[in-house]
Amino acid sequence: MGVRLSAGIFKRVVLAHYFDFHGRAGRAEFWSYAIIFLAVTLIAAIAVRLFSIAPLRMLFTAWSLGCFLPTVAIAIRRLHDLGRSGWLLVTPLVPAFLMLLLFFWFWPVTVVLAATMLGSTGYLLYLCLQPGMTGENRFGPVPV
Repeated sequence: MGVRLSAGIFKRVVLAHYFDFHGRAGRAEFWSYAIIFLAVTLIAAIAVRLFSIAPLRMLFTAWSLGCFLPTVAIAIRRLHDLGRSGWLLVTPLVPAFLMLLLFFWFWPVTVVLAATMLGSTGYLLYLCLQPGMTGENRFGPVPV
């Protein structure tokens, strides 16, 4: 898949599916968005680190906040394509919250919670690499 096509998919996801948490997103759509998003974020983070000027930091913050909802939306739609609920996306947050809560009281538990958080994040990445369900599922028709 070319850069131009990936950029077009990224633009479509941001403009046409900004608040779209329903339906399905295929692997190509998800990974095209993810790669463009991560590349731009990495380049921007390096630029902020190197040039550390306020307008650049504000632009990076605006980029991050502006891409938050479409990133969550496409991840939910990707899980829908696999026949899974979008609530599965929250699973790494539960041990992360408990880890922060329990760190000062009983820190050995936080090691187990950190491993759980990494494991559930890895599982989500594994799911996103899998092919979607063939045919219509409870979340809608096959994405085009």
